[in-house]
Amino acid sequence: MQAIGNECGKKEMFSKLVLKANAKINLFLKVKGLDGRGFHVLETLTASVGLCDFVEIAAASGVKVAMSVPIDGKNNAEAAAQDLVSKYGLKGADIYIKKNIPIASGLGGSSADTAAVIYGLKKIYGFENGDYSVYGDDVPFMLKGGIGGIYEARCGGEPSKPKGGIGGVAEAYAEKLSESLRAYGILIVKPSGGMLTKDIFEIYDRIKDGLPDNPARLDALAGALIKGDKRAAADNMYNELYYAALKADPDIETVRRDILRAGAFGAVMTGSGNAFVGLFGGRQGAEAAEAELKGRYHDVIVCGYADRGIEEVL
Repeated sequence: MQAIGNECGKKEMFSKLVLKANAKINLFLKVKGLDGRGFHVLETLTASVGLCDFVEIAAASGVKVAMSVPIDGKNNAEAAAQDLVSKYGLKGADIYIKKNIPIASGLGGSSADTAAVIYGLKKIYGFENGDYSVYGDDVPFMLKGGIGGIYEARCGGEPSKPKGGIGGVAEAYAEKLSESLRAYGILIVKPSGGMLTKDIFEIYDRIKDGLPDNPARLDALAGALIKGDKRAAADNMYNELYYAALKADPDIETVRRDILRAGAFGAVMTGSGNAFVGLFGGRQGAEAAEAELKGRYHDVIVCGYADRGIEEVL
């Protein structure tokens, strides 16, 4: 597509893009404590999945953002667009976000949309890389996609900083995990309503001292998934925030039980909830469970592992 100029003197490399902004799932999450600033330090295993929002971005004057569904509160994607246009002196963009990722579910939909906006603006205008964690802790991972979170991440505004590996999980391990996850069927089940991350962490802080110890380990989960050891993988799929979510909505326990009864070898809440992820030996098993659970929950979605966070459609 031919480049065209704008009044700021920069060149538009593309005039319009259509992007897939992939969701993420957490197969493991433990809260390791607080840092010196009071932010929660997390140990987590995150993976991109093919459930996605579609984000259309076209070069324009000023910033306009429309969404297929209304959202409450701050629109992080729009805030990021406004900030980048101002920071780099860009002409602007018209942005339309078609939502498919359930809202307030722990699937990273807001961060995915924000990452897509950053990707699209960078593709159109070609500005330099920056610290995109200022727009959300998950945003750098959502831009890259694949396997992530094999490090201590901070929740509450502090940028995430990869450590290279925790519990023996290293970069080479992540590549093997990517290969193994492609073979599994993934089912996402979300009940009605939603949960705000801030609220779940506030509840967690109140109840954390009384939580039971859990022997689940990130490295054990990674190794089990790579080896195809379903029982060991199930034993180590864990989310410590589940206990806080259970306080907020005691009915969510039935979601996990129903996924397991439908044939998953393991199930766990993702992020701060309220969606759950079930892993199956293959896609066929996930599709059978989808048929069984459809109509009983607000969202029941079969998807697969995705090795990228943002994908270009047009």
